Amino acid sequence: MKSSLRPASSGNLTTEASGIEQFVLSVLFVLLVVAYGSIGRDVFFNRLNDPNIDDPIGAVLVYIRFGLCALTVMIVVMTTGLAAIRNALPLALLPYLVLAMVSFVWADDTKGVLRAAIILTALYFAMSPLILRLGREKAMMLLVHVIAVVVILSTLLAVFLPSIGTHTGEEMVQASHGGRWRGLFSHKNGLGPWGAFGTIIFLFYPGMMRVPRLYTFVALVCAAACLIFSGSATSLIGAVTMLIALALLRINRAGGPLVTLVAFVGGLFAGVILLTLFYDQFFGLIGRDSSFTGRTEIWEIAIEYIKLSPILGHGYQSLGGPTFLEFVASYAQQAIQGPESLYLASLLDLGIVGFTLFFLPIVMALVRVAANLRAVRSNGERDTLEAAFLIVTSALFMGITETTPFVCTGFDGVVCFVALFVILQFDPRSNVGRVRSTAAAPVARRSPTTLNVRTV
Repeated sequence: MKSSLRPASSGNLTTEASGIEQFVLSVLFVLLVVAYGSIGRDVFFNRLNDPNIDDPIGAVLVYIRFGLCALTVMIVVMTTGLAAIRNALPLALLPYLVLAMVSFVWADDTKGVLRAAIILTALYFAMSPLILRLGREKAMMLLVHVIAVVVILSTLLAVFLPSIGTHTGEEMVQASHGGRWRGLFSHKNGLGPWGAFGTIIFLFYPGMMRVPRLYTFVALVCAAACLIFSGSATSLIGAVTMLIALALLRINRAGGPLVTLVAFVGGLFAGVILLTLFYDQFFGLIGRDSSFTGRTEIWEIAIEYIKLSPILGHGYQSLGGPTFLEFVASYAQQAIQGPESLYLASLLDLGIVGFTLFFLPIVMALVRVAANLRAVRSNGERDTLEAAFLIVTSALFMGITETTPFVCTGFDGVVCFVALFVILQFDPRSNVGRVRSTAAAPVARRSPTTLNVRTV
């Protein structure tokens, strides 16, 4: 059998990878998701149970992540050439990465900020070309399978080993968490987003998994159970957000942008009225109060610290710096993961400049995907783009009350970044219409797992 580990013609990353290369790249993709998500580590080394526990995995995890990224880049360069990697990178996000990298200059925790920025940049340079080399359809399929495995194993742990898979009520978290599922993670808010993503995707896009329906059904039941029994109100709202976004995408497909805009504005107006009329009942329904479990008080403190450095912030993933974190921990009488809001954390980290450089490309990519989905003729590609769209939209909404959705090493951050890279790579000029053909790199025979690349 001929080896497929050889450069593709003209550095074309869209030429079909096959054989051993497909297998190696698929394994690397899964390993990157597992490593960046720290999936399973808390089963053995949970600092919520014992803050002084010796965690050998955590001590080397940063090297594992960087090593996997370096290996991925090396293999992709070997098979496609360096130029192909450059062409695969979503350049709209590059200014943000540059700012994150140089922010150690003005940060208090120089080493911590630089390390976090390097790990994010490594994921960017490894995962983006890896997704395009595998094909967006297959990359999302692999991600969905990882979600399925996570929710199934988490359900088994919660049901059969509750001392590991649920909160005991004795950890260094609120006592009210006792009995709630946390599965493979250290906290219920880690499991909740995976349950939300899985519930909606397994329900509306079961064909993405390309497995027998029984497996998809089991994954759906486990995802729904993880979403419900984790007791994460933010994740529940995130799942509802995915449903609303899905409805708008279907309306857009049937009626076009104008009808979608009318539906969105009308729904938003109705939602504001209902929330105004049933304000207390809404928070009671999700088991929260209007302070979002004390978050609004922390937000007020965060805003004051943002004012200290509003333009460039305090350094990437510094979460306001040691002084802010110590003050908040003292105020709340427990360790707090920053300001408990993705948006406030972004402003604390890299200020108004970083906030704009990060969220503007995301919003533009979401608009571009939504505006051009009707013209995508491949059902597989359309499902892939829609699923990624739903994940990113949900992450943006969950980010109102959670910090981790777009922290690449957070509970759900790697899932959100994979989906983000998928929509950032979408170019309606080269992905809609007839199949692309080039003299230098003719399109190889398609397999069921290969993205159908299309162009105008």
